[in-house]
Amino acid sequence: MNDMTPADTSTALALPAAADLAAMLKAENGLDGLLSQLEQQARDEAKDADASTKKGRDALKSIAFRVSKSKVSLEDRAKELTEAQRKAIEAVNAGRNAAVKRLEALRDEIKKPALDWEAAEEARLDAIRARIDLIATGCIDATSASADIQAQIDTLTAMQSDDFAEYAEIATARLAQTLEALNGFLIFARNREEAERELAALRAAAAEREAADAARRAEEEAKAEAEQAAARKAENERLEAERAAQIERDKAGVAEKARIEAETAAKVYAEAQAEKARVEAIRAAEKAEADKLAAIEAERARVAAEADAIKRAEEKRAADVAHISKIRGEAKAELMKIKGINEALAVNIVLAINGKCIPHISIAY
Repeated sequence: MNDMTPADTSTALALPAAADLAAMLKAENGLDGLLSQLEQQARDEAKDADASTKKGRDALKSIAFRVSKSKVSLEDRAKELTEAQRKAIEAVNAGRNAAVKRLEALRDEIKKPALDWEAAEEARLDAIRARIDLIATGCIDATSASADIQAQIDTLTAMQSDDFAEYAEIATARLAQTLEALNGFLIFARNREEAERELAALRAAAAEREAADAARRAEEEAKAEAEQAAARKAENERLEAERAAQIERDKAGVAEKARIEAETAAKVYAEAQAEKARVEAIRAAEKAEADKLAAIEAERARVAAEADAIKRAEEKRAADVAHISKIRGEAKAELMKIKGINEALAVNIVLAINGKCIPHISIAY
């Protein structure tokens, strides 16, 4: 180091002012000129040093030391600039964060009335949709009591005055369809109940007639038995008298007796045939009554079958309506994913497509 000459300090890096240095560091290859100058100076001084001599080696080490000092000086200045920049950035970030918080609060304050209105609107629409969901036949069908069907009709009829707002068309259509189905149920229920009342009346009348016929038959049978007993008794008395007379007349002859016996047999046969005809007439009347009851039962079965067919048709219609509502709901949900399309607009688009108001577009059910 004692061998250094005043020229040895020429390799120390002369750094510019802080602002200029910062500009040079930021610029691409901004230090190339300064570094090239230092490199050239160091190499020019080092090229004449003889490394085989102590003086030459000391000179090379001195030049390298000054280069190292220049490096450290550059690093220190650059770190100072970096620290200043870091503090400036922190100050900028702090100011930015404070401004962001105030602007976010302002944004939320300005947006709150719109969000509150949208929430209230959604609650209003949910209430309308909930009332629309009540428009249904429920557990009512053609097999229900007519009073229950009429009560459901009265409930839905009262809903016709409700305010369904933008869902008025949907609600009106659903009310019309549901009331139409319920009125159909009511007609079949009333017909069924009337038929049941008529059948009960016919059965009561038939039972009453059967009891009367049984009493009449018993009376007639008792009367017939009494008449037959009296006839037999009278005939026996007459025969006894005849026999006594015949004995008294010394048995007038076999021919007369045979005649009397033939007359008696004919009378008994005629009475038996008359009784047989009366019994057959009674049995024919009973068969006619049974046939009438069978016809009534067949009519009741036909009415029940028609009611069951209507119920199956209604269940199919309800399934079709549910399927259509599901498809339309899925289409509406997909439309609402498109920016700018709210639920009301999505519903109108789906209804327009379904109503074939938009050419070349349809809904696959």
